[in-house]
Amino acid sequence: MQTTLYSLAGDREAHDLVGRLAETCERACSSSEILTFFDTFDWRLFRKSLALCRRGRELGLYPLSALDSLARQTVSGEPHFAEDIPAGDLRAATEPIVAPRALLMVAQVRADRTRYRVLNRDRKTVLRLTVETLTAAEGPPAWLTTHLWLEPVRGYPKAAKRLARRLQELGLHGADPKARYSRIFAGAAGRPGGYDPKPRVSLDPGSPAGEATRAVLHSLFEVMTCNLPHILADIDSEFLHDFRVSIRRTRVVLSQLRGVFPAGPVERFRRQFSDLGQLTGELRDLDVYLLNESGYRSLLPESLRDDIAPFFAHLRAARRRALGEVGRGLTSQRYRDLAAAWEAFLGAPQDAPQAERATEAVVGESIIRLHNKMQRACRRILKRGDDERVHALRIDGKKLRYLMELFASLYPRRELNSFVRELRGLQDSLGSFHDLQVQESYLLGVAAELPVQDGAGRRALLAVGSLVDRLGERRRQVKAEFAGPLAAFAAPANRQLAERLFAPRAGITR
Repeated sequence: MQTTLYSLAGDREAHDLVGRLAETCERACSSSEILTFFDTFDWRLFRKSLALCRRGRELGLYPLSALDSLARQTVSGEPHFAEDIPAGDLRAATEPIVAPRALLMVAQVRADRTRYRVLNRDRKTVLRLTVETLTAAEGPPAWLTTHLWLEPVRGYPKAAKRLARRLQELGLHGADPKARYSRIFAGAAGRPGGYDPKPRVSLDPGSPAGEATRAVLHSLFEVMTCNLPHILADIDSEFLHDFRVSIRRTRVVLSQLRGVFPAGPVERFRRQFSDLGQLTGELRDLDVYLLNESGYRSLLPESLRDDIAPFFAHLRAARRRALGEVGRGLTSQRYRDLAAAWEAFLGAPQDAPQAERATEAVVGESIIRLHNKMQRACRRILKRGDDERVHALRIDGKKLRYLMELFASLYPRRELNSFVRELRGLQDSLGSFHDLQVQESYLLGVAAELPVQDGAGRRALLAVGSLVDRLGERRRQVKAEFAGPLAAFAAPANRQLAERLFAPRAGITR
């Protein structure tokens, strides 16, 4: 049996209850400590049913359903990133989940715990009970929650079952462990697990397309607004990433759902959001290269890995300049005017040819149109091969996926997920090829800016050249593997799935 959590009204009730639950129940120990909890802005640990908690000098990773840690480590300070945690089991368990996001303090509470042992006739411990009362650690004392933990002891499952039945007879039932943490995090900025960079908007298929599209675009604007102050504070690179993805999604909706809004405002906003994407593009590119520094070093011969250091120092200096430009742009009157105009536009119905049509018909037509275009491109690339067509196909694939994700509530989840998996397989292949192509060009461009007056500069240039060669080899290998994903996406079965899923809802007959 697993540890079970029961929610109680308060500390007095908890200890009275313990006395009524077992005839032989001994207090084992009591403790009081300050618990400091960390998570990422998008609650990556909470979503995995985990909590990162500091107790004194010990940092531990805890499952939400238990009191004992999965891994722990003595630390000298608060970690800003997972890489700040000393190497060991804790870092190994935490880093794959949270990187590259920063670890933020989301709550600090005082925990008062009393542990009890339930004994059998032979005075052996057959069960452990823990009463835990949590109060706010700062400010006036404020009770948060009281819980009773029922912890089975190996070899005595019947004792735990008997006590669980007794609790049910007294009207108590197991509580959701996440609810305990939700109470702990109640004072945190944002509801636990509440931030989602991919907003899910529940839509009525028959609702007017203009109304539904405004709701989707408004949710994207909320993501942008939510991330803006954290971009300026330079907390981690993912705030800018989520901001930019919301811009791209906004532009796709404006360009692909034709006739839902008047052409004039659509063109104006598309241009302004494109300018915003260009403003933030260099900073994002630099973030990506710097985040992958260890990966790039690993591609080099060991003799060249230290020699490339001046190259990354150059990138870090360029990033500081780019961050300043982004900060000035996002705090400018021009951006404030755009935000105000966009919010006003989304708040008012628009007179347009497609605005009153059913949402499922307008979205379905757009998805089918894009899908057919992509299938034709796949067939042409398989016949002739063309890097430019590959780039265009990759862009169309992003547009298609964005539409399906933003309007996912219109379609059966299982069938849509199957379709998205097929698309993602193609995108992964195209994306790897494009990224490698761009990286080669970018690295050569930056290498031309490196000072080569001394030996260190010349060695750095040699290291960059070696890295470009390795990336070129990988790009050619990825291109040679194109045929499989292209053929799978161009297959008749994929076309039939798209027609079955989207065409009837779009009102298309074939």
